[in-house]
Amino acid sequence: MKLSQQVDQLNQQCLCFPLQRQLFLDYLTDKLPSLSDTLSTRDHLFAGTGILVTQSDVNSMLDVIKAVEALVKLPRYQSFIFSRSEVAAFWQNQSTTGLLMGYDFHISSDGPKLIEINTNAGGAFLASPVQVAAQQVYPGCCDFGPLSFPDSGTGNTVLTNMITREWQSAGKSGRPATLAIVDDDPVNQYLYPEMLLAREALQEIGVTALIVDARELAFDGTDLVAHGTGIDMVYNRSTDFTLTLPRNKPLADAARRNAAVISPSPKHHALYADKRNLIEMQNQSFLTRAGLPVEHQSVLKQHIPDTTLVTDNNADQLFSNRRLLFFKPINGYGSRAVYRGDKITKRVWQHITANDYIAQTLVPPSLRSVTESGVEKRLKFDVRIYTAAAKPLLGIARIYQGQTTNFRTAGGGFAPVYSWGPGPHSALPSSDTMCGYECNNIIPDRGMICPLLQSSRP
Repeated sequence: MKLSQQVDQLNQQCLCFPLQRQLFLDYLTDKLPSLSDTLSTRDHLFAGTGILVTQSDVNSMLDVIKAVEALVKLPRYQSFIFSRSEVAAFWQNQSTTGLLMGYDFHISSDGPKLIEINTNAGGAFLASPVQVAAQQVYPGCCDFGPLSFPDSGTGNTVLTNMITREWQSAGKSGRPATLAIVDDDPVNQYLYPEMLLAREALQEIGVTALIVDARELAFDGTDLVAHGTGIDMVYNRSTDFTLTLPRNKPLADAARRNAAVISPSPKHHALYADKRNLIEMQNQSFLTRAGLPVEHQSVLKQHIPDTTLVTDNNADQLFSNRRLLFFKPINGYGSRAVYRGDKITKRVWQHITANDYIAQTLVPPSLRSVTESGVEKRLKFDVRIYTAAAKPLLGIARIYQGQTTNFRTAGGGFAPVYSWGPGPHSALPSSDTMCGYECNNIIPDRGMICPLLQSSRP
């Protein structure tokens, strides 16, 4: 049995690394007591367990990120992308690299598959304390250790350093004096606690941070202003990716006059997150013309599911094969208006063919056993790698039930990731030693052979 299969078996059959959600709540409210009321209304923000992956799969995910980042830098790729969008083309000379990219993967039997890339990926300021808090409870076992990346740092330092680098990439020095975290109706966003944590982290390093609705911004021709405060930098979480809606006119106007650093911007979304890009990332002739090295081409071909644009010419064939496909709007976000092919009705199909959609080969997510209210169940999960300036920062899993990731699943939510590989994490000096993390209660009851220890339990 391959190691990846053994780890998949552990995920599905072992209740190791059990975590109490109260652990995360206590950790966060200790850092920021005012979070208590906000977190109390979000029952499914944190999962009840960790996720197990192989270091080989982690390395493959990092190879995909390297390949995408290498492609995005190529002039011919950029020229092609900007030729599709006049709005994005306006931003192409912007020197920033984008804040908090999210590379989302499903772990398949054939290795990790890149499902999509997000340029306003939420959750990083929650993912960081999840990993830190989990490490305090389970620093490692059976050669599983908390997922981390060399030289990325720890805790919120990773994220505040990222914002400083982004500011400096725009030709600025030091740090911004003021930063606005901008979203649509931020107080009512499910991830509002993350914005509060981001504000607190920034204020700790001397940056005045505000959380504002885009409608609360004004541009007076010289300065971008919110509540009477001039704004130097915007952490843009809006899902108006082109900044063309009326509510975002102050943002767009300020950018045109170089009055504020805005990131992520329409440039970043066009280069990374437009779902049509996944088609070109598999197009060998396009990649060769763009100048992408062969080794990067091979990585993208292996780890991106087959993707095509839905058109009048292929609609009938795609509908016939729909049970093997997943359909997404090209500029979608937050799992909105996405459809598994086997769930599609004729009405939904009419909607898909009347709008701009891609069809992607379905890659079923892996499963993880959790216990909720004393009942064991298996839930789905994906793995998200957060990056900035082409550098991996954090990894987190999202456990859920249903068609797509959500925060409505009992037992689901953000989960720490533990990777397996020979190293300093082993808590088992011999195969005769019980793990201690619930395994001595679970494995004997099932007569299992631990796929890593390869030793029967009595």
